[in-house]
Amino acid sequence: MIINRRGYLGKIFHPFFAWFLLFLWCFLIFWITSLPEATSNHTQGVLTKLLGLSPQEIRIVNWLVRKAAHVALFGVLALFLLGALRLSRFSWTTCFLGAWAGATFYGVTDEWHQMHMPARSPLMSDVLWDSLGAFLALSMAAVGLGLHRRFWPGRAGRAGRAGRAE
Repeated sequence: MIINRRGYLGKIFHPFFAWFLLFLWCFLIFWITSLPEATSNHTQGVLTKLLGLSPQEIRIVNWLVRKAAHVALFGVLALFLLGALRLSRFSWTTCFLGAWAGATFYGVTDEWHQMHMPARSPLMSDVLWDSLGAFLALSMAAVGLGLHRRFWPGRAGRAGRAGRAE
């Protein structure tokens, strides 16, 4: 599916709706990072009860789960931002760079927010994980869009092939 106003998603999504989903996702991230249950100690306790591993193994699993959460949450954020920008008729280059920069900036503001929350501590490394998540999601989207255009070209692609002698 090509994400633009003339394509499939443009027929079912209005730019306002795309921006609404984006802000809803931002609120979800803000809300999650405000919860006392989202602290490292709490997730470590939950994982200990669920998995019954040694303390050293639990620390590793806890670290992996928490970093994977950063990658996933901010990857989805970047995709929502990509869609909202594209439906607002920005160029693809602007959309990809803007989505990556926007998700990374929101990661910075999220860590700033955590600085003011009890039992939370901001980490610049978490911003790097947020940025990596955004980059990976956008890279997968770019590959997906490239494959889409290659194997399911638009009218111009079909018309170009129809005129060729075989």
